Amino acid sequence: MKGLLIKDLLNLRQTGRVWALLLIVFLVIGFVQQSPAYVGSMLMVMLLLLPVNAMAYDENARWDAYALTMPITRRDLALSKYLLTLLGAVGAALVSVACGLLMGAGLGEVLATVGLLLAVGLCMVSVLLPLLFRFGVQKGRMLMIVIVLLMWYPKRKQTTPLQWRWTIFLTGFLLTVSDFLYFYALSDPEALLSVLSPIRRSGVVFTFVVGAILFHERQIKVKAAILAVVLAGTMLLYFG
Repeated sequence: MKGLLIKDLLNLRQTGRVWALLLIVFLVIGFVQQSPAYVGSMLMVMLLLLPVNAMAYDENARWDAYALTMPITRRDLALSKYLLTLLGAVGAALVSVACGLLMGAGLGEVLATVGLLLAVGLCMVSVLLPLLFRFGVQKGRMLMIVIVLLMWYPKRKQTTPLQWRWTIFLTGFLLTVSDFLYFYALSDPEALLSVLSPIRRSGVVFTFVVGAILFHERQIKVKAAILAVVLAGTMLLYFG
C-alpha cells in the first residue's frame, strides 16, 4: 500500500509546480479578501481533483492492467486512492485552519467552516470515486455532473434558480473536448508534458482578456498580478 501511495505522489509531482502555484494564487486571493471560507472552498476543490488526476495518469498509462499482473488486488488499488484522498483532506484542513487563524478569525468559527467544507468535499469524493472506478475518468466526471444536477433540480426554486442558456451547454461541451484532446495528446509516447501543460494552463490569458474587455470585471490589477504568477509558473514548467 505504501508503494502505491508513493507511486501516486510521484505521478502528481509532475504537475506539482502547477498545484503549488494554484495554492499560492488561492491564498493570495483569500488574504486580499480576508475570506477563510474562500481558501477552504478552493482547497476542497483541489481535494476533489487530487484522486481524479491520479486516476487519469493511471488510466492514461494503463496502470491498472499492469498492476494486476503483480501481487496487487483491485481492493489495494481502490484503497490507495481513498488513502490519497484522506491525506489530501488532512493537508487541506490544516492549511485552511492556519489561514483562518492568520486572518484573525476565531478558532471556533474556523473549525466549523473547515469541518463543514471537509464534510461536503469528502461526501462528493465518496460518490465520485466509485464512478471513476466503474466507468473511467471521463465518463465518471460526466456522471458526477448528472448526479449533482439531479440533486439540485428538486430544490431549484429554493436555491439559486438556473437561467438556461445555450452557452452553458457549449461551455461544458468544449471543456470536455479540450480534456479529451489533452489526454489524447498525453497518450502519445513522444508527448512532452513540459510543453503540453504550459499550453493548457496559458488559456487563462484568454479568460482574463475577455473578462477585462467584454465584461469589465473589477479588481483587474489584482487579477493581472495573479495572472502574472500563473504565467511565471507555466514558464517554470516549460524551462524547468
